[in-house]
Amino acid sequence: GPGEVLVRVRAAGLNPPDWYLREGYKALPPEWRPSVTFPATPGSDVSGIVEKVADDVTAFTAGDEVFGMIRFPSFGESLG
Repeated sequence: GPGEVLVRVRAAGLNPPDWYLREGYKALPPEWRPSVTFPATPGSDVSGIVEKVADDVTAFTAGDEVFGMIRFPSFGESLG
């Protein structure tokens, strides 16, 4: 979609937010626990290669090596 970049992930890292997800967010008060639809794949840090970019994306091109943190814990939700 507009503003999006498709990245072929080559490596992912597991961090404390991923552990909290695995444990069911037991350390958080119930009203703070995010709603997560399962199955969910942990790994909030990623690195890889840009495969495609939306027409309006100018900062990246296919073939760029990138790394970043996936918006957590909104698995698959749009940023817009």
